[in-house]
Amino acid sequence: MRNNRTHTWLPIMGSLLLVMGLLWLSLHTLNAASASPDQATAPTQASPDIARAIDAPAATNWCAAGDFQGWNNNGTPAYDDGTNGDLVAGDGVYSVDYTIATAGRFQWKFVGCGNWGNTHPSENAWAITSAADQVVKFTLDTNDHSSDAGIVAVPAQYNVNANDDIPTTWAAVGDWQGWDPGNLDTQLTYV
Repeated sequence: MRNNRTHTWLPIMGSLLLVMGLLWLSLHTLNAASASPDQATAPTQASPDIARAIDAPAATNWCAAGDFQGWNNNGTPAYDDGTNGDLVAGDGVYSVDYTIATAGRFQWKFVGCGNWGNTHPSENAWAITSAADQVVKFTLDTNDHSSDAGIVAVPAQYNVNANDDIPTTWAAVGDWQGWDPGNLDTQLTYV
Protein backbone atom coordinates (compact mmCIF):
# COMPACT_ATOMS: atom_id res chain seq x y z
CA MET A 1 0.00 0.00 0.00
CA ARG A 2 1.31 3.41 -0.99
CA ASN A 3 1.66 6.12 1.64
CA ASN A 4 0.18 9.39 0.33
CA ARG A 5 2.07 11.41 2.94
CA THR A 6 5.48 10.85 1.32
CA HIS A 7 5.07 13.77 -1.10
CA THR A 8 3.65 16.38 1.29
CA TRP A 9 6.94 18.30 1.19
CA LEU A 10 6.41 19.28 -2.47
CA PRO A 11 3.70 21.93 -1.85
CA ILE A 12 5.63 23.27 1.13
CA MET A 13 8.85 23.55 -0.89
CA GLY A 14 7.02 25.19 -3.80
CA SER A 15 5.43 27.75 -1.47
CA LEU A 16 8.79 28.47 0.13
CA LEU A 17 10.43 29.05 -3.26
CA LEU A 18 7.57 31.32 -4.32
CA VAL A 19 7.86 33.43 -1.16
CA MET A 20 11.66 33.68 -1.53
CA GLY A 21 11.31 34.75 -5.16
CA LEU A 22 8.75 37.43 -4.30
CA LEU A 23 10.95 38.68 -1.46
CA TRP A 24 13.97 38.89 -3.78
CA LEU A 25 11.94 40.73 -6.42
CA SER A 26 10.55 43.23 -3.91
CA LEU A 27 14.01 43.96 -2.47
CA HIS A 28 15.43 44.70 -5.92
CA THR A 29 12.42 46.87 -6.78
CA LEU A 30 12.83 48.84 -3.53
CA ASN A 31 16.56 49.33 -4.15
CA ALA A 32 15.90 50.66 -7.64
CA ALA A 33 13.12 52.98 -6.40
CA SER A 34 15.21 54.35 -3.53
CA ALA A 35 18.07 55.46 -5.77
CA SER A 36 18.60 59.19 -5.75
CA PRO A 37 17.16 60.83 -8.88
CA ASP A 38 20.34 62.85 -9.39
CA GLN A 39 22.47 59.70 -9.54
CA ALA A 40 23.47 58.65 -13.02
CA THR A 41 21.80 55.45 -14.10
CA ALA A 42 23.11 53.00 -16.64
CA PRO A 43 21.49 53.12 -20.06
CA THR A 44 19.01 50.36 -20.73
CA GLN A 45 20.52 49.55 -24.10
CA ALA A 46 24.14 50.12 -25.06
CA SER A 47 25.12 51.14 -28.54
CA PRO A 48 26.73 48.37 -30.64
CA ASP A 49 30.14 50.05 -30.29
CA ILE A 50 29.90 50.14 -26.50
CA ALA A 51 28.59 46.57 -26.32
CA ARG A 52 31.42 45.33 -28.54
CA ALA A 53 34.02 47.11 -26.41
CA ILE A 54 32.55 45.59 -23.25
CA ASP A 55 32.46 42.09 -24.77
CA ALA A 56 36.00 42.29 -26.15
CA PRO A 57 38.41 39.93 -24.38
CA ALA A 58 41.71 41.09 -22.94
CA ALA A 59 44.25 42.10 -25.56
CA THR A 60 46.03 39.14 -27.10
CA ASN A 61 48.25 39.08 -30.14
CA TRP A 62 46.91 36.33 -32.40
CA CYS A 63 48.81 34.38 -35.04
CA ALA A 64 47.64 31.84 -37.62
CA ALA A 65 49.66 28.63 -37.58
CA GLY A 66 49.35 25.63 -39.86
CA ASP A 67 51.10 23.06 -41.95
CA PHE A 68 51.11 25.56 -44.86
CA GLN A 69 53.74 27.61 -42.95
CA GLY A 70 55.48 24.94 -40.86
CA TRP A 71 53.30 25.38 -37.73
CA ASN A 72 55.20 28.53 -36.77
CA ASN A 73 53.14 29.89 -33.87
CA ASN A 74 54.68 33.36 -34.04
CA GLY A 75 55.26 33.97 -37.77
CA THR A 76 51.83 34.87 -39.21
CA PRO A 77 50.28 37.61 -37.04
CA ALA A 78 46.61 38.53 -37.45
CA TYR A 79 45.39 42.11 -37.19
CA ASP A 80 42.33 43.98 -35.95
CA ASP A 81 43.42 47.42 -37.11
CA GLY A 82 42.06 47.57 -40.66
CA THR A 83 45.41 46.61 -42.24
CA ASN A 84 47.06 43.44 -43.57
CA GLY A 85 43.78 41.87 -44.68
CA ASP A 86 41.67 42.99 -41.71
CA LEU A 87 38.38 44.42 -42.95
CA VAL A 88 37.18 46.55 -39.99
CA ALA A 89 39.47 48.03 -37.35
CA GLY A 90 38.58 47.35 -33.72
CA ASP A 91 35.67 44.97 -34.34
CA GLY A 92 37.16 42.04 -32.41
CA VAL A 93 37.69 40.04 -35.62
CA TYR A 94 41.38 39.39 -36.29
CA SER A 95 42.37 38.72 -39.91
CA VAL A 96 45.38 37.89 -42.00
CA ASP A 97 45.77 37.26 -45.74
CA TYR A 98 48.31 34.50 -46.39
CA THR A 99 49.57 33.25 -49.75
CA ILE A 100 49.70 29.44 -49.73
CA ALA A 101 52.35 28.20 -52.14
CA THR A 102 50.71 24.95 -53.28
CA ALA A 103 47.23 23.60 -53.89
CA GLY A 104 45.89 21.17 -51.31
CA ARG A 105 44.18 20.69 -47.96
CA PHE A 106 45.89 22.27 -44.97
CA GLN A 107 45.36 22.06 -41.22
CA TRP A 108 45.57 25.25 -39.20
CA LYS A 109 44.44 27.15 -36.08
CA PHE A 110 44.85 30.49 -34.33
CA VAL A 111 47.23 30.73 -31.39
CA GLY A 112 48.17 33.44 -28.95
CA CYS A 113 51.38 34.44 -30.75
CA GLY A 114 54.15 32.22 -29.39
CA ASN A 115 51.80 30.39 -27.00
CA TRP A 116 50.64 26.87 -27.85
CA GLY A 117 48.60 26.91 -24.61
CA ASN A 118 46.06 29.34 -26.12
CA THR A 119 44.70 27.88 -29.38
CA HIS A 120 41.41 28.16 -31.28
CA PRO A 121 39.98 25.78 -32.20
CA SER A 122 41.49 23.19 -29.88
CA GLU A 123 41.43 20.71 -32.77
CA ASN A 124 42.75 21.79 -36.16
CA ALA A 125 40.62 23.54 -38.78
CA TRP A 126 41.05 22.95 -42.53
CA ALA A 127 41.71 25.24 -45.47
CA ILE A 128 41.51 24.09 -49.09
CA THR A 129 43.31 25.70 -52.02
CA SER A 130 42.93 24.75 -55.67
CA ALA A 131 45.87 26.67 -57.16
CA ALA A 132 49.45 27.53 -56.33
CA ASP A 133 50.08 30.90 -54.66
CA GLN A 134 46.45 31.29 -53.62
CA VAL A 135 45.65 33.99 -51.05
CA VAL A 136 43.50 32.74 -48.17
CA LYS A 137 41.97 35.08 -45.59
CA PHE A 138 42.08 33.57 -42.08
CA THR A 139 39.81 35.18 -39.46
CA LEU A 140 39.32 34.79 -35.71
CA ASP A 141 36.17 36.34 -34.21
CA THR A 142 36.95 36.96 -30.52
CA ASN A 143 33.56 38.49 -29.72
CA ASP A 144 31.25 36.72 -27.28
CA HIS A 145 28.11 35.75 -29.21
CA SER A 146 26.43 33.83 -26.38
CA SER A 147 23.68 36.44 -25.94
CA ASP A 148 23.16 37.24 -29.64
CA ALA A 149 19.66 36.82 -31.03
CA GLY A 150 19.05 34.39 -33.88
CA ILE A 151 21.07 31.35 -34.80
CA VAL A 152 23.31 30.16 -31.98
CA ALA A 153 27.03 30.40 -32.75
CA VAL A 154 29.02 27.34 -31.73
CA PRO A 155 31.40 28.02 -30.18
CA ALA A 156 30.01 31.26 -28.75
CA GLN A 157 33.44 32.91 -28.84
CA TYR A 158 36.67 32.47 -30.80
CA ASN A 159 35.10 31.43 -34.10
CA VAL A 160 37.61 30.73 -36.88
CA ASN A 161 37.16 30.86 -40.63
CA ALA A 162 39.27 30.47 -43.75
CA ASN A 163 38.01 32.08 -46.96
CA ASP A 164 39.35 29.35 -49.18
CA ASP A 165 38.05 27.25 -52.06
CA ILE A 166 34.86 25.27 -51.79
CA PRO A 167 35.10 22.07 -53.81
CA THR A 168 33.09 22.18 -57.05
CA THR A 169 32.79 18.40 -57.25
CA TRP A 170 32.07 15.81 -54.63
CA ALA A 171 32.98 12.14 -54.56
CA ALA A 172 31.96 9.20 -52.42
CA VAL A 173 35.13 7.80 -50.87
CA GLY A 174 35.90 4.83 -48.69
CA ASP A 175 38.11 1.81 -48.32
CA TRP A 176 36.01 0.10 -51.00
CA GLN A 177 37.49 2.46 -53.62
CA GLY A 178 40.91 3.17 -52.14
CA TRP A 179 40.01 6.48 -50.44
CA ASP A 180 40.57 8.29 -53.75
CA PRO A 181 38.52 11.52 -53.99
CA GLY A 182 39.72 11.93 -57.58
CA ASN A 183 38.18 8.63 -58.73
CA LEU A 184 35.75 9.65 -61.49
CA ASP A 185 33.75 6.42 -60.99
CA THR A 186 32.57 7.63 -57.57
CA GLN A 187 32.06 11.31 -58.40
CA LEU A 188 28.61 12.54 -57.41
CA THR A 189 26.29 14.29 -59.86
CA TYR A 190 23.38 16.62 -59.21
CA VAL A 191 19.96 15.10 -60.03
